[in-house]
Amino acid sequence: MQRSRRFYVQLPVGRMTRMMKKWMSLGLILLLVLAACNGDDEKKEDEATPVNAQTLINNAASKIDEASTFELVLEASGTPVLLNAGEIGLNQELAFRRAQGVFVSPDKLGGTVEIALEDVITELEIILVGNQQFIKQSFITQGKWQEMTFSPTFTPASLKDEEGIANAIRSMQQVEYVGEEDLDGLPVYHIRGVVDAALVKSVTVGFIGTSNGNIQSDLYIRKEDGLLEKLVLQEPLQEGAEEPTVWTISLYNYNEEYTIEIPEEE
Repeated sequence: MQRSRRFYVQLPVGRMTRMMKKWMSLGLILLLVLAACNGDDEKKEDEATPVNAQTLINNAASKIDEASTFELVLEASGTPVLLNAGEIGLNQELAFRRAQGVFVSPDKLGGTVEIALEDVITELEIILVGNQQFIKQSFITQGKWQEMTFSPTFTPASLKDEEGIANAIRSMQQVEYVGEEDLDGLPVYHIRGVVDAALVKSVTVGFIGTSNGNIQSDLYIRKEDGLLEKLVLQEPLQEGAEEPTVWTISLYNYNEEYTIEIPEEE
């Protein structure tokens, strides 16, 4: 019986080491190439997937509808927004500047309002529950809570009705996706369009001067969670005004726990 022979080739140690290094280097290069190709594919896939602006708007609107609470900041710039000071017992002309507060569904709102009385800037504390409105201010109410009308055409519940924030953005027309932007360090989708002035009255707590026609609107929706971060409304230039009034509405801290109660009048 013939035995099979085994042949062994022994390479010099230095040559083996060089060959191993060569194959390891080739393997590493191959892995890097594959990783780069995979990254390019993912990038191309992201670039190939268009952003649907209307879908972003609808999702953001639904999240507002579903929110039990949220904080909001309302700011007016440009041509001053004049208030009917007679509603709170003053004869002087007041200008609205800024409001910051908390909305608790379905019909509660509490916060502070910054107003300008000639050259003096002051703050009002407000609590609105249902159809009742309460104000507290050192001069107007001597630092005590009193039931007074702050905005005769506004109730907190209107923030979620057909004139509320969600329906306002949902009804936008001429929708245009502007692109991804960085909003004070926050990645957002920027969407532009127009909205019927009649649908944003409650969004501005009843203070917007334009009652009909379209208003230019800019939405900023968070990339991370699809929540509305900011809504900017630019009113048409009024006759005799040098610049338009611009409203900026910011929403944050959705669904946190807040309590708002009717204050005791003193």
